[in-house]
Amino acid sequence: MPEKLQHITKIIRDFLFSAVNREFLIFLFFLVLSSAYWLMSVLNDTMEREIQIPVQLTGVPGNVVVLADSMPNVRIVVRDKGFVLATYMYRKHTPLVKVPFQTYAKTSDKITVTASEMQKLVSQQLSGSTKIVSVKPEKLELAYNHGKHKRVPVKMLGVVSADANYYLARVQFRPAYVTVYGSSQILDSLTAVYTVRQNIRNVRDTLSAVVRLRPIPGTKFVPDKVRMTLCPDVMVEATTSVPIIPANVPVTKTLRTFPSQVDVSYVIGASQYKKIGVSQFTVVADYHSTAGGTTEKCSLRIVRSPRDARNVRLAVSDVDYLIEQ
Repeated sequence: MPEKLQHITKIIRDFLFSAVNREFLIFLFFLVLSSAYWLMSVLNDTMEREIQIPVQLTGVPGNVVVLADSMPNVRIVVRDKGFVLATYMYRKHTPLVKVPFQTYAKTSDKITVTASEMQKLVSQQLSGSTKIVSVKPEKLELAYNHGKHKRVPVKMLGVVSADANYYLARVQFRPAYVTVYGSSQILDSLTAVYTVRQNIRNVRDTLSAVVRLRPIPGTKFVPDKVRMTLCPDVMVEATTSVPIIPANVPVTKTLRTFPSQVDVSYVIGASQYKKIGVSQFTVVADYHSTAGGTTEKCSLRIVRSPRDARNVRLAVSDVDYLIEQ
């Protein structure tokens, strides 16, 4: 084993120190040296770079809710030697711009930091030799309130269509309600929050996904995401025989129809089929449609049907009748 290792070492040494490779190593050494000199000269020059510094709000009272999903970053353009700028851009821990709540909460519902104040806060995190060229945003504004909130339901915004022979039985959200923080003016008129716009086609299997809520300026949602579940169902055709009930008949008269029942057809989801009963339909024969007994037929109409039933229709729209005094 030692002999084999010595043999490999000899091959490598001969390869590296052969005449051709020796010249290559010399070239490589001077290339690295010149590159390092060039880099040093560049980093010693004065230049401008844009860097981002995160903002941290400090001293926030326990009863205050900041109406922002995340704190913004301050983008600044600075001028300094390349060595200094490199520390800003590549150091592991980026400095924070700390904004004291009590100092900048100048109104009852908004924290405002002006351009000059922002530049002063940023300069505290930089080297003394660094010059600030520009700060963006020029003014920082964050809305807040003292815990005013309202629970509202979540609804879907957009278009969802089921595949052929399917229909969308229901849309579920978890949680079904979210808490909205905001001003009294916004909360008083708010009845629901909506998802970001959806465009889902040809659904035939249960689909579940986490979706964001559509933001409303000046508010904060807790949570700001919900799980949306789309539940399609296979459509089946069904028919049931429903009694005909006279309607609008004077108390001194009796309206009899022939037949006394009528077939009602509808489309329902397969999972709901066995839950549908005759008692969930109401079909009436309207006395007014007979014009006091002068017409040949009495018109029928459906006045009640199950919420999940679709395309509800009568086998016949009118029937024979008899009016008894």
